[in-house]
Amino acid sequence: MVILEIILFIVAYTALIVSLAFGIVCYKRNIEPKETITLTISLLLLIVSISISPLLKSLKYDDLSNILIVSNMTIVGCTTFLNTLKERKHKLKKVYKKIHVGIGLLIFSAVIISPLLNISPIAERFAIGYLLFSITVSMVMIRVTKPQIKMVQKINPDRLFAIAFLIIVPLYLILQFGFSNYHLNFPIGFLLPVIFTLLAINKIIEDINRLHILKNRVQNLQNDFFNYGFTDREVEVARLLVQGCSYQSISEQLFISVPTVKTHTGNVYRKCNVKSKYELMVLITA
Repeated sequence: MVILEIILFIVAYTALIVSLAFGIVCYKRNIEPKETITLTISLLLLIVSISISPLLKSLKYDDLSNILIVSNMTIVGCTTFLNTLKERKHKLKKVYKKIHVGIGLLIFSAVIISPLLNISPIAERFAIGYLLFSITVSMVMIRVTKPQIKMVQKINPDRLFAIAFLIIVPLYLILQFGFSNYHLNFPIGFLLPVIFTLLAINKIIEDINRLHILKNRVQNLQNDFFNYGFTDREVEVARLLVQGCSYQSISEQLFISVPTVKTHTGNVYRKCNVKSKYELMVLITA
Protein backbone atom coordinates (compact mmCIF):
# COMPACT_ATOMS: atom_id res chain seq x y z
CA MET A 1 0.00 0.00 0.00
CA VAL A 2 2.88 2.34 0.78
CA ILE A 3 4.41 1.74 -2.66
CA LEU A 4 1.06 2.41 -4.32
CA GLU A 5 0.68 5.64 -2.38
CA ILE A 6 4.17 6.77 -3.40
CA ILE A 7 3.41 6.01 -7.05
CA LEU A 8 0.13 7.94 -6.89
CA PHE A 9 1.83 10.98 -5.41
CA ILE A 10 4.62 10.86 -8.00
CA VAL A 11 2.03 10.75 -10.77
CA ALA A 12 0.21 13.69 -9.15
CA TYR A 13 3.48 15.67 -8.92
CA THR A 14 4.24 15.00 -12.58
CA ALA A 15 0.75 15.94 -13.76
CA LEU A 16 0.77 19.19 -11.79
CA ILE A 17 4.23 20.15 -13.04
CA VAL A 18 3.19 19.49 -16.65
CA SER A 19 0.00 21.47 -16.02
CA LEU A 20 2.08 24.34 -14.64
CA ALA A 21 4.30 24.27 -17.74
CA PHE A 22 1.29 24.49 -20.05
CA GLY A 23 -0.15 27.24 -17.88
CA ILE A 24 3.02 29.29 -18.29
CA VAL A 25 2.85 28.82 -22.07
CA CYS A 26 -0.78 29.99 -22.06
CA TYR A 27 0.16 32.95 -19.87
CA LYS A 28 2.84 33.98 -22.37
CA ARG A 29 0.23 33.67 -25.13
CA ASN A 30 -1.97 36.08 -23.19
CA ILE A 31 -4.78 33.54 -22.73
CA GLU A 32 -4.23 32.71 -19.07
CA PRO A 33 -3.94 35.03 -16.05
CA LYS A 34 -1.05 34.85 -13.62
CA GLU A 35 -3.58 34.05 -10.89
CA THR A 36 -4.12 30.63 -12.48
CA ILE A 37 -0.38 30.01 -12.38
CA THR A 38 -0.21 30.84 -8.68
CA LEU A 39 -3.20 28.57 -8.00
CA THR A 40 -1.46 25.66 -9.72
CA ILE A 41 1.71 26.32 -7.73
CA SER A 42 -0.26 26.43 -4.47
CA LEU A 43 -1.92 23.10 -5.27
CA LEU A 44 1.48 21.59 -6.00
CA LEU A 45 2.86 22.88 -2.70
CA LEU A 46 -0.16 21.49 -0.84
CA ILE A 47 0.14 17.98 -2.22
CA VAL A 48 3.90 18.00 -1.60
CA SER A 49 3.34 18.99 2.03
CA ILE A 50 0.68 16.29 2.43
CA SER A 51 2.87 13.59 0.88
CA ILE A 52 5.90 14.32 3.09
CA SER A 53 3.78 14.60 6.22
CA PRO A 54 4.19 10.90 7.23
CA LEU A 55 7.96 11.19 6.90
CA LEU A 56 8.11 14.32 9.05
CA LYS A 57 5.89 12.74 11.68
CA SER A 58 8.06 9.61 11.76
CA LEU A 59 10.99 11.93 12.51
CA LYS A 60 8.99 13.52 15.34
CA TYR A 61 8.44 16.79 13.46
CA ASP A 62 4.69 16.81 13.96
CA ASP A 63 4.48 20.58 14.38
CA LEU A 64 6.45 21.22 11.19
CA SER A 65 4.25 18.78 9.28
CA ASN A 66 1.06 20.51 10.43
CA ILE A 67 2.48 23.97 9.73
CA LEU A 68 3.38 23.03 6.16
CA ILE A 69 -0.02 21.53 5.36
CA VAL A 70 -2.15 24.16 7.09
CA SER A 71 -0.16 27.12 5.74
CA ASN A 72 -0.46 25.73 2.21
CA MET A 73 -4.19 25.25 2.78
CA THR A 74 -4.38 28.97 3.48
CA ILE A 75 -2.45 29.76 0.30
CA VAL A 76 -4.78 27.54 -1.74
CA GLY A 77 -7.78 29.32 -0.24
CA CYS A 78 -6.37 32.72 -1.17
CA THR A 79 -5.27 31.79 -4.72
CA THR A 80 -8.57 30.01 -5.43
CA PHE A 81 -10.53 33.15 -4.61
CA LEU A 82 -8.17 35.47 -6.52
CA ASN A 83 -8.24 33.22 -9.58
CA THR A 84 -12.04 33.17 -9.58
CA LEU A 85 -12.19 36.96 -9.28
CA LYS A 86 -9.83 37.28 -12.24
CA GLU A 87 -11.69 34.87 -14.50
CA ARG A 88 -15.30 35.92 -13.81
CA LYS A 89 -17.34 39.04 -14.49
CA HIS A 90 -18.50 40.39 -11.16
CA LYS A 91 -19.35 43.59 -9.32
CA LEU A 92 -17.33 42.97 -6.18
CA LYS A 93 -15.31 45.99 -5.13
CA LYS A 94 -11.53 45.73 -4.95
CA VAL A 95 -11.71 46.29 -1.20
CA TYR A 96 -13.16 42.78 -0.76
CA LYS A 97 -10.17 41.33 -2.58
CA LYS A 98 -7.83 43.24 -0.28
CA ILE A 99 -9.77 42.11 2.80
CA HIS A 100 -9.65 38.48 1.70
CA VAL A 101 -5.91 38.63 1.05
CA GLY A 102 -5.37 40.44 4.36
CA ILE A 103 -7.28 37.78 6.30
CA GLY A 104 -5.30 35.10 4.51
CA LEU A 105 -2.02 36.74 5.50
CA LEU A 106 -3.14 36.98 9.13
CA ILE A 107 -4.14 33.32 9.24
CA PHE A 108 -0.92 32.29 7.48
CA SER A 109 1.12 34.23 10.04
CA ALA A 110 -0.88 32.74 12.92
CA VAL A 111 -0.24 29.23 11.61
CA ILE A 112 3.51 29.84 11.39
CA ILE A 113 3.81 31.09 14.97
CA SER A 114 1.07 28.90 16.45
CA PRO A 115 3.44 26.33 18.05
CA LEU A 116 5.19 29.12 19.93
CA LEU A 117 1.89 30.48 21.28
CA ASN A 118 0.24 27.07 21.78
CA ILE A 119 -2.65 28.01 19.50
CA SER A 120 -2.15 25.38 16.78
CA PRO A 121 -5.70 23.87 17.00
CA ILE A 122 -7.27 27.33 16.77
CA ALA A 123 -5.06 28.36 13.83
CA GLU A 124 -5.84 25.10 12.04
CA ARG A 125 -9.58 25.63 12.38
CA PHE A 126 -9.33 29.19 11.09
CA ALA A 127 -7.30 27.96 8.11
CA ILE A 128 -9.88 25.25 7.35
CA GLY A 129 -12.69 27.80 7.61
CA TYR A 130 -10.83 30.20 5.33
CA LEU A 131 -10.31 27.47 2.73
CA LEU A 132 -13.95 26.36 2.86
CA PHE A 133 -15.19 29.95 2.60
CA SER A 134 -12.94 30.65 -0.38
CA ILE A 135 -14.03 27.50 -2.20
CA THR A 136 -17.71 28.07 -1.44
CA VAL A 137 -17.64 31.68 -2.65
CA SER A 138 -15.71 30.62 -5.77
CA MET A 139 -18.26 27.91 -6.57
CA VAL A 140 -21.14 30.38 -6.17
CA MET A 141 -19.43 32.94 -8.39
CA ILE A 142 -18.76 30.36 -11.08
CA ARG A 143 -22.40 29.37 -10.90
CA VAL A 144 -23.95 32.84 -11.10
CA THR A 145 -21.43 34.84 -13.18
CA LYS A 146 -20.08 34.73 -16.71
CA PRO A 147 -16.42 34.37 -17.67
CA GLN A 148 -14.33 37.34 -18.68
CA ILE A 149 -13.99 37.92 -22.41
CA LYS A 150 -10.40 36.81 -22.19
CA MET A 151 -11.51 33.50 -20.69
CA VAL A 152 -14.34 32.73 -23.10
CA GLN A 153 -12.21 30.21 -24.94
CA LYS A 154 -11.71 28.14 -21.80
CA ILE A 155 -13.23 24.71 -22.10
CA ASN A 156 -15.96 24.36 -19.46
CA PRO A 157 -14.92 21.66 -16.96
CA ASP A 158 -17.27 18.92 -15.91
CA ARG A 159 -19.29 20.40 -13.01
CA LEU A 160 -19.54 17.05 -11.25
CA PHE A 161 -15.76 16.66 -11.39
CA ALA A 162 -15.21 20.16 -10.05
CA ILE A 163 -17.69 19.62 -7.22
CA ALA A 164 -16.11 16.27 -6.33
CA PHE A 165 -12.70 17.92 -6.05
CA LEU A 166 -13.96 20.86 -4.05
CA ILE A 167 -15.74 18.54 -1.61
CA ILE A 168 -13.16 15.77 -1.16
CA VAL A 169 -10.14 17.99 -0.51
CA PRO A 170 -11.73 20.13 2.23
CA LEU A 171 -13.35 17.02 3.70
CA TYR A 172 -9.98 15.32 3.97
CA LEU A 173 -8.41 18.37 5.59
CA ILE A 174 -11.29 18.75 8.04
CA LEU A 175 -11.08 15.12 9.08
CA GLN A 176 -7.31 15.27 9.45
CA PHE A 177 -7.18 18.49 11.43
CA GLY A 178 -10.64 19.34 12.66
CA PHE A 179 -11.53 15.89 13.99
CA SER A 180 -8.21 14.07 13.98
CA ASN A 181 -8.93 12.31 17.26
CA TYR A 182 -11.79 10.43 15.64
CA HIS A 183 -10.64 9.94 12.03
CA LEU A 184 -6.93 9.22 12.14
CA ASN A 185 -7.25 6.31 9.73
CA PHE A 186 -9.93 7.67 7.46
CA PRO A 187 -9.11 6.22 3.98
CA ILE A 188 -9.96 9.33 1.97
CA GLY A 189 -6.27 10.21 1.89
CA PHE A 190 -5.67 7.84 -1.03
CA LEU A 191 -8.15 9.82 -3.09
CA LEU A 192 -6.15 13.03 -2.83
CA PRO A 193 -3.35 12.23 -5.31
CA VAL A 194 -5.94 10.76 -7.69
CA ILE A 195 -8.09 13.90 -7.49
CA PHE A 196 -5.08 16.18 -7.94
CA THR A 197 -3.94 14.09 -10.92
CA LEU A 198 -7.36 14.25 -12.57
CA LEU A 199 -7.54 17.97 -11.93
CA ALA A 200 -4.12 18.50 -13.52
CA ILE A 201 -4.93 16.30 -16.52
CA ASN A 202 -8.20 18.17 -17.04
CA LYS A 203 -6.25 21.45 -16.97
CA ILE A 204 -3.64 20.14 -19.41
CA ILE A 205 -6.31 19.05 -21.89
CA GLU A 206 -8.03 22.40 -21.49
CA ASP A 207 -4.82 24.33 -22.16
CA ILE A 208 -3.93 22.19 -25.19
CA ASN A 209 -7.38 22.83 -26.64
CA ARG A 210 -7.13 26.56 -26.00
CA LEU A 211 -3.68 26.75 -27.60
CA HIS A 212 -4.97 24.77 -30.58
CA ILE A 213 -8.00 27.06 -30.94
CA LEU A 214 -5.80 30.14 -30.72
CA LYS A 215 -3.34 28.79 -33.27
CA ASN A 216 -6.08 27.91 -35.76
CA ARG A 217 -7.84 31.25 -35.35
CA VAL A 218 -4.65 33.23 -35.73
CA GLN A 219 -3.75 31.26 -38.86
CA ASN A 220 -7.24 31.59 -40.32
CA LEU A 221 -7.47 35.29 -39.55
CA GLN A 222 -4.01 36.11 -40.80
CA ASN A 223 -5.39 36.60 -44.31
CA ASP A 224 -8.23 38.67 -42.89
CA PHE A 225 -5.67 41.13 -41.52
CA PHE A 226 -5.38 42.48 -45.03
CA ASN A 227 -9.02 43.59 -44.74
CA TYR A 228 -7.76 46.14 -42.23
CA GLY A 229 -5.23 47.40 -44.73
CA PHE A 230 -2.22 45.83 -43.01
CA THR A 231 1.09 45.64 -44.78
CA ASP A 232 2.95 42.34 -44.89
CA ARG A 233 5.15 43.45 -41.99
CA GLU A 234 2.16 44.60 -39.94
CA VAL A 235 0.57 41.17 -40.43
CA GLU A 236 3.72 39.55 -39.03
CA VAL A 237 3.78 41.94 -36.07
CA ALA A 238 0.05 41.47 -35.37
CA ARG A 239 0.43 37.69 -35.46
CA LEU A 240 3.24 37.79 -32.90
CA LEU A 241 1.39 40.29 -30.72
CA VAL A 242 -1.65 38.01 -30.32
CA GLN A 243 0.70 35.17 -29.45
CA GLY A 244 1.82 37.20 -26.46
CA CYS A 245 5.28 38.15 -27.70
CA SER A 246 7.01 41.20 -26.26
CA TYR A 247 8.41 44.03 -28.35
CA GLN A 248 11.92 42.69 -27.77
CA SER A 249 10.91 39.17 -28.84
CA ILE A 250 9.21 40.48 -31.99
CA SER A 251 12.29 42.57 -32.73
CA GLU A 252 14.53 39.51 -32.51
CA GLN A 253 12.23 37.26 -34.53
CA LEU A 254 11.67 39.74 -37.36
CA PHE A 255 15.19 41.24 -37.25
CA ILE A 256 13.93 44.79 -36.83
CA SER A 257 14.53 47.39 -34.13
CA VAL A 258 12.26 47.79 -31.11
CA PRO A 259 11.23 51.34 -32.16
CA THR A 260 10.22 49.91 -35.55
CA VAL A 261 8.17 47.24 -33.79
CA LYS A 262 6.41 49.94 -31.77
CA THR A 263 5.66 51.89 -34.94
CA HIS A 264 4.11 48.85 -36.64
CA THR A 265 2.20 48.06 -33.44
CA GLY A 266 0.77 51.57 -33.34
CA ASN A 267 -0.36 51.20 -36.95
CA VAL A 268 -1.98 47.84 -36.16
CA TYR A 269 -3.86 49.26 -33.17
CA ARG A 270 -5.01 52.28 -35.17
CA LYS A 271 -6.28 50.22 -38.11
CA CYS A 272 -8.09 47.77 -35.82
CA ASN A 273 -9.42 50.59 -33.64
CA VAL A 274 -7.96 49.05 -30.47
CA LYS A 275 -5.67 50.49 -27.81
CA SER A 276 -3.80 47.50 -26.39
CA LYS A 277 -2.53 44.00 -27.03
CA TYR A 278 -5.38 42.68 -24.91
CA GLU A 279 -8.03 44.41 -27.06
CA LEU A 280 -6.32 43.09 -30.20
CA MET A 281 -6.37 39.61 -28.65
CA VAL A 282 -10.10 39.91 -27.97
CA LEU A 283 -10.71 41.04 -31.55
CA ILE A 284 -8.80 38.08 -32.95
CA THR A 285 -10.25 35.38 -30.69
CA ALA A 286 -13.83 36.65 -30.35
